Amino acid sequence: GTDNATPIKPNTGILVQAKSDANMKNLVFIDTDGHNTAKSGDDNIMFTVKNSVYSDVAYVLFKEGRGLNKIEHRNADIPMLYVVNNGEDFAIADMNDNTKLINLGFEAKTMGQYTISVKAEGEFSYMHLVDKLTGDDTDMLMENSYTFVGTPGDRLDRFVLRLDYNAGHSTDSETFAYQSGSDIIVSGDGTLEVYDVLGRLVSTQRVSGVQTIAAPQMGVYIFKLNGKTQKMIIR
Repeated sequence: GTDNATPIKPNTGILVQAKSDANMKNLVFIDTDGHNTAKSGDDNIMFTVKNSVYSDVAYVLFKEGRGLNKIEHRNADIPMLYVVNNGEDFAIADMNDNTKLINLGFEAKTMGQYTISVKAEGEFSYMHLVDKLTGDDTDMLMENSYTFVGTPGDRLDRFVLRLDYNAGHSTDSETFAYQSGSDIIVSGDGTLEVYDVLGRLVSTQRVSGVQTIAAPQMGVYIFKLNGKTQKMIIR
């Protein structure tokens, strides 16, 4: 019967022993997860960066786990691309289904023109790559790649990927600011007002396009821009 069914963890091998062929006919496997999870086990994102000579890759897998840390290349001229998660650099990062922000580390070993491309497996409805150095915001579902000039002295946390996984529509219409490390990245044109939970004005600043500002102290804040209001928890 199924009353005493025991769940089998993902990536676990099992051996089933039956006394006769008749018993094998009554063997039933039940999908206990069904379609309740936001992403399937095969969903992933592959990031590639390349110049005219070399290329490097990094991956995000949407599953439980830790991933594989990034190590230096033997060839010092090969650029480095990795996912920064919980303070560690990963060549393959395991992240949960609720991930909305992926921090990318990039190191240009030589000055030149580079291209970052994204290959995603899954029904993503929103995927924007933000260059915090130039302010460029690229829709990677439309463009698929972003070309830029990189130098060895660039900030290592130069790129952020924002994503959403609501097939068929985007819920980003009211989202205009998000946290990336010690920075707040704001997208829009107008006067940004930041209030604390008591309604006191903390700061006001003119923004145009995609702009990086310093994050306030840890806490809960209300951001207002062009009639939009967004609550943010600064960590």
